[in-house]
Amino acid sequence: MITSDTRLVRNEALVAAPMGADVAMMDLDSGKYFVLHEVAALVWARLANPASAAELCDELMRQYDVTAERCRTDVLAFLQKAYDKGLLRRAE
Repeated sequence: MITSDTRLVRNEALVAAPMGADVAMMDLDSGKYFVLHEVAALVWARLANPASAAELCDELMRQYDVTAERCRTDVLAFLQKAYDKGLLRRAE
């Protein structure tokens, strides 16, 4: 389970390309593709380097008018889903 302190990094085995404010990705092994919209695309870009949900929320709250609780809930849900789909991995 992903927590606020779990440090994650993106899975570099995916092919990703920007599409305006969004990011399109493809897992070449499975043939599945994904599209991340604006805020998720920002999180993806940030996860080029390891980060935790707490660190991501600190950054997002400086850019968006969002409460800490809402940011935490939404970011943790996104990170868990992305991790479960193999888009992210635990940082070492």
